[in-house]
Amino acid sequence: MGKTINYSVTVRQNPMRPEIKKCYANMQLSGTISTKELAKHMETHGSQYDRGDIYAILMKVTKCVRELLIEGYKVELGDLGHFYPSINSEGADDPEKFTEQNIKGINARWAPGKDFESLITDAAFQPVATRKKQAEALKQEKDSAMDVINNA
Repeated sequence: MGKTINYSVTVRQNPMRPEIKKCYANMQLSGTISTKELAKHMETHGSQYDRGDIYAILMKVTKCVRELLIEGYKVELGDLGHFYPSINSEGADDPEKFTEQNIKGINARWAPGKDFESLITDAAFQPVATRKKQAEALKQEKDSAMDVINNA
């Protein structure tokens, strides 16, 4: 069995047909891992490098991938996948009216590699309450505790 992924279920409307509602899973993230935390985690997997070296390499990779994307390159990183740039622009009525002012951004895109093709094969799932329901339950628990304290 794989790692456990927490999810909650919510009802959503079909935007094109509001009368149709279906239930869908929403992943409940476990948190956010920083680059430093990733380096520390990688060190625990038997690396010959310490977390400082790993962190420095990750920062260099980040800087270089960004630079290469701006230069118009696709950057392949083996089984991790590849990063590639795409342009976000506003349309013009004809090609002669299109200028650099129409370009609004350069986006970094990621296409998963072989190791990311099917994450579901290594995962298990655990249903949990939605974040809203969790917050409501916590508030109710705190209110109950305060009632006990105030009535003591």
